[in-house]
Amino acid sequence: DFDAETADAYSVLASLEPLRGATLDGSVFTWTVGVQRDKVDTFFSSLANPYLEPDRETTSVFTDFLWDEFSAQLRVDHQVNNVDDLDYLPTDRNINVYFNGNYTPYIEPLEDGSLPWYGQPFFGVSASFYEIDRIDASQDFPNDDANNSTRSVTLSAGSNYETWNWNLSHTIYSFEDHVDLSSDTRNNSTGLSAYVLVEDWLSLQPSVQWDNFEDLDTGDDNQSLLLNLGANVTVIPETLDATLYYSLNHRMGDGDTPDTNSLNGEVVWTLRQADVNRLGVAVALTGHIQDTNDDFDNPEKDLQYQAFTSLRLSLPVAY
Repeated sequence: DFDAETADAYSVLASLEPLRGATLDGSVFTWTVGVQRDKVDTFFSSLANPYLEPDRETTSVFTDFLWDEFSAQLRVDHQVNNVDDLDYLPTDRNINVYFNGNYTPYIEPLEDGSLPWYGQPFFGVSASFYEIDRIDASQDFPNDDANNSTRSVTLSAGSNYETWNWNLSHTIYSFEDHVDLSSDTRNNSTGLSAYVLVEDWLSLQPSVQWDNFEDLDTGDDNQSLLLNLGANVTVIPETLDATLYYSLNHRMGDGDTPDTNSLNGEVVWTLRQADVNRLGVAVALTGHIQDTNDDFDNPEKDLQYQAFTSLRLSLPVAY
């Protein structure tokens, strides 16, 4: 016989608006500050919330600011694991700092109601810092250590139009290991994506991304070019729809990393539309093809493909 094990969890949040109703340059702004406390025991689990992460004790402070065309959020988390203070588990402290800001200027429409040539622009910036530090090693592995940090900054800009939009972003991500268990790295990523409504029955989602990955310890430098094109097609409204997605990943630089081409597709034939308390029935055909191009002998086939059929049932229920 085993004694019953008990575990607890709680979450408390408090927030306030210290200057409710205040104005800035003639516009009302909203400023919220708050604090949150979460504690989940090491072996806690819940059938009501199976996705709740166990073994953490977190104290957070945050602030949100909204004013006219500008919004910003700042959050700082202090987290410790090994809540039950078990000798055979290490205890780590995690610090996470996150900032996000967005600016969407008001654009006066033209006389005909349309937007200017530059559309409705928007701008964003986000930054994060994450650090893990082992404050108490386990008795079984007293020499194991963990002390590293990651930093990232993302700048983005784009614009919306009546039937399409675009978005350009650049991210700098760095990883630094303070105990030299792994290499320090830095990655620069630039991406451009768009959404185009060609017709009522056809929309396209093209994107291109360029990554430059550097190993700061070995000096290795790797680049990759990722091209994507997605398409949504309505063949027969409310009856037959198709989705296609093509991806090309071309890698360059130090090392020998294979390039890949892949095509994913799905055709859905709706036999019966779902409605409230009415069963919906659809048949789907899904396929995937991937071609790998490398410079060395590969025991596996360079061309791989899969196909599936499925029957989908849906029933919205209301009382």
